[in-house]
Amino acid sequence: MEALDVRNAPDYDAEVEMAKWLEMELGAKPSYSQFFSLAKDFYRVGRYDWSIYCIKQHMRDVPFERASSHLMGHCLFRQGKFEEATLELAKEVNKGFDEDWQLIIEGTIEHQRSRQEV
Repeated sequence: MEALDVRNAPDYDAEVEMAKWLEMELGAKPSYSQFFSLAKDFYRVGRYDWSIYCIKQHMRDVPFERASSHLMGHCLFRQGKFEEATLELAKEVNKGFDEDWQLIIEGTIEHQRSRQEV
C-alpha cells in the first residue's frame, strides 16, 4: 500500500465521501487489512472520525476482531462519546481482555460528570 498522508484527509461528515476520498487517494478500494492499518494511522494523528470509519469498514469483514473493538473504544472515548466507548470496551473485557478496564472506569466517570453538567 502506498503511504497515505492521513493528516491531509478532508473533513467529511458522510461515509460515502470518506470512501470516495480514500479510493481516489489509494487508487483502489482498500482491503479489510488496509482499512485497519489506516484506522491506526488516523488514530495516531487524532483523526478519530476517519479512524472510526475505517474500523467500521474493517469490521464488516472481520466483525469480532479484538483489536478493532479496542481501537473503536479508544476513538469513541477521545471523541467524548463515553457511553458508547464504555459499551465497546466492555465487550472485550467480558471476553477476558482486562486491559481496557481503566478506560472503562474513566469513561464511566466522564459520562456521569457530563450528565451532571446538563
